[in-house]
Amino acid sequence: MQRCIDSVFFLLSLIFMIFIAHHAVIYLHEWTHGTFAWITGYKNSPFDIHYGERWLTLLDIDEAVPYKKIFEDGKPAVVALIAIAPTVLQAIVFLLGLKLLSIQMIQTRKWLFTFLYWFILLELGEFYAYIPIRTFSESGDIFNFRSATGLSPWMIAIPGTLFVIWGIYRFLTVEEPKACSLLNITSKYGHFFFLLGTLVLFFGYYGGAGLLMPDVLSRTLSYISWGMIPIILLLMYQKASNDSNSG
Repeated sequence: MQRCIDSVFFLLSLIFMIFIAHHAVIYLHEWTHGTFAWITGYKNSPFDIHYGERWLTLLDIDEAVPYKKIFEDGKPAVVALIAIAPTVLQAIVFLLGLKLLSIQMIQTRKWLFTFLYWFILLELGEFYAYIPIRTFSESGDIFNFRSATGLSPWMIAIPGTLFVIWGIYRFLTVEEPKACSLLNITSKYGHFFFLLGTLVLFFGYYGGAGLLMPDVLSRTLSYISWGMIPIILLLMYQKASNDSNSG
């Protein structure tokens, strides 16, 4: 009975951590837009954004940056800076986060380690939702950046996708097993659902961002992302089985 109660409490705490991490990632993204718009004189405050009404998912939150006016003012460089700043910040935070997860002081504080695990994963997930999922779309942050710089979407998608591939590979092969060990997730089923949750959040939720766009390519990339969940799950378990047999 106690083991069942502990499992339920652990699950609820994970859901709470993911919820907080998701909101932190989204607000940081939009406030970064707001900060650079404020610095360049196009907002009264970094926090002057459209917060929306969907507080649970934040799907209707928006930076409310007057990109059209900035273009009309003849400042495409400012548009490019405001549009791409959050995505660049997410890549930096992800890299710094990997370092934080290796610090023993953080590893000994399970609540802090758990929050950082999800926060860092979701930072990479938010990056992935833009590059490559929505890189080819005709609206959104990357479109504004492309319009301001004249860059081909391929020049953004290729290096960005390579970064995502490296990042999620590193996360799944190093951070996810480390998390299971530090959080005492020892059962086969516990490890399965923890891994599944990691994959669903990254490839399912954030990878599904293209379904919100009208263009076929963004939607197709989201469907491909969803298809990656069972493939990677199978590959991870085959690797674990091979390692067990060789050991």
